[in-house]
Amino acid sequence: MINIFTWHFLYNGGGVAAGDINNDGLPDLYFSGNMTPDKLYLNKGNFKFEDITAKAGIGKQIWSSGVTLADVNGDGLIDIYVCKNSPTGVPDNNRNKLYINEGKNKFSEQAAKYGIDDIGFSTQASFFDADQDGDLDMFLVNQPFDEFARLVNKPDVVANYTQTNRFFFFENGKYVDKTAVLGMLSSRMA
Repeated sequence: MINIFTWHFLYNGGGVAAGDINNDGLPDLYFSGNMTPDKLYLNKGNFKFEDITAKAGIGKQIWSSGVTLADVNGDGLIDIYVCKNSPTGVPDNNRNKLYINEGKNKFSEQAAKYGIDDIGFSTQASFFDADQDGDLDMFLVNQPFDEFARLVNKPDVVANYTQTNRFFFFENGKYVDKTAVLGMLSSRMA
């Protein structure tokens, strides 16, 4: 049922990110997958890695398209932001995830709390201090339905999805969408 004709982005695959989640000086790895679950591997040294996905609190999910490791909340621990891009047309399958690092290799999903549980067929996010106020803002690249996918999905499903990239600024402990204010809305994305 899922093929290149019904989902143009099927062969985009997932992304990988490297970062030191436990501050031991060794780069750990997060693999995102489209038709396979995401995986988090702890670097044990000497090219040995342990799959800590379940122990870390990373949910069983598929249709991830990109992953970014960044200290989102500024507590000195690397957090994980996962972009979702599912052909199902179900908003919860496309809701991006933010795993906040709680230390000791444990994470809790808090994208909604931070205001970045976007459902816009995201492909990748970049965190940087755009407004130079000392915290990380986020630019989110979204890839909405292509023309064929628009035809085979219900109009109300298509209408629920973001049609533009998004630019979020971190203000008072939460991300605020500044895309429209900055004049960055796209009328149509390719």
